[in-house]
Amino acid sequence: AQHQYGKSFKVKQQNADGSSLEVESEGGLANKVEDWFPPIIVTIKDTGSQLSTTSLASFISMIQAAEADLVIAGVNPTNTQNMITQFRKVYYDSENWNTRLVPGTENVPCQIGNTHKNCLKDSRIVKLPDNSVIDVGHIFAGMDAMQHNAPLEVPIPWISVRNSRDAATWVGDLGSVLAGVYLSYCDLETQLLAQASFELQSGNDSSPYASEKVNHSKVQKEAIERFLSKISYEWMNSIANNSSPSDLLANIDGLVMGNIPANSNKTISELFQDYYITLNTYQNRASLFMQILNLLVSNNNLETWINEYSEDVSDAAVFVITADRGKGMGGGASMSKHPLLSNDAAKHLLRAFINSLFDL
Repeated sequence: AQHQYGKSFKVKQQNADGSSLEVESEGGLANKVEDWFPPIIVTIKDTGSQLSTTSLASFISMIQAAEADLVIAGVNPTNTQNMITQFRKVYYDSENWNTRLVPGTENVPCQIGNTHKNCLKDSRIVKLPDNSVIDVGHIFAGMDAMQHNAPLEVPIPWISVRNSRDAATWVGDLGSVLAGVYLSYCDLETQLLAQASFELQSGNDSSPYASEKVNHSKVQKEAIERFLSKISYEWMNSIANNSSPSDLLANIDGLVMGNIPANSNKTISELFQDYYITLNTYQNRASLFMQILNLLVSNNNLETWINEYSEDVSDAAVFVITADRGKGMGGGASMSKHPLLSNDAAKHLLRAFINSLFDL
């Protein structure tokens, strides 16, 4: 890929040993933040999936079978909020989910029997009436997060995702995309550093890194140059690996389906039946989702909305990286200064997400 360059920008990298390095791009390197952001597509609905799927009718029958056994055990299946939590815990039941992402559910036991649990887990990829596929685990996560939305509390002072609902669903998934792109860059830089160290130790005087010590600045500049040559691939690969269409569609449906009174007196099977079959609510999912997020395009608030949520997505990416590889991967808060984790990167991803949302 050929890049046209404007004025230089600086990238500050904090290393694992606590030292920091500030690299200013120059002479043949990316001098514009925009060079890190190629055209991308965020696919939300996939009707050509080759995944093994369960039919919607079969999955609803599985829910009904689990509900029938709960009645025998003395559980009220029309206690809607309680039942949403129980079905969510079939798929996600860790301390982090029960105290942070869906706060206040740590003491709600999942009373669904193991036979039904295993059946529901094995059938989580469901084909909908329009032939699109969806991950029902993410639907239940979204429904429960919608029912228990609260300010997100994480033990990291520089993380600021506005609420648990978004962190558990679409913001968390988009943050994982940014994290995937950034980690791909870091892996490339690590490989180059290892190569440079080996060449120096072997006494290779012709090495481009030959000096008294490994030239971190030169290595980082080469990493940037090589990474930008395949940046489109890295973005699209991260979207495919960290935010599949079945997940994103489930994020949307989960929030819309969960946007009901806690005392709706509806069984879970009735909610699925109404949403996808009887009322066909899913056909209006995009507008209903945008209403929940106050994304009112008619009021020309699109850019304002993107600006507000860009920090959430960027911080979600930093959180994913910190949890995955630790502070050493970039010194915590300083990571967000890298172009691939910046608010500009998040805005780029959000615009692609919204474009696809409009096409649903």
